[in-house]
Amino acid sequence: MITVYVRLKLPQDMTRAQWLAHAKRIAGNFREIPGLLRKSFVLGEDGHAGGLYTWHDRASAEAFYAGPWREGIIKMFGAPPQFTWFESPVVVDNEAGEIRIAVENFERAAA
Repeated sequence: MITVYVRLKLPQDMTRAQWLAHAKRIAGNFREIPGLLRKSFVLGEDGHAGGLYTWHDRASAEAFYAGPWREGIIKMFGAPPQFTWFESPVVVDNEAGEIRIAVENFERAAA
């Protein structure tokens, strides 16, 4: 699995309430994206917002971020997003009551 932190600088004239309304409005759009396991909308105290995305694989993430989503981000926020990529070999999901192991032998897979 792959986790991606996508970071955006909010426009100066966008309030936290406006951002939250936008997040609620578009949340359903993320339900049917191939390879996306979960997305958390995040809002920082420093004027940045974004999302934490957990993907089945990197190829699915790259395909999504290269598509119309990126153009929409640039149009709305005036700049491309910043990405930080993480491998997520073990994920604890307390809501589902499960632990997901993405790679049984992480060291060998990374070699």
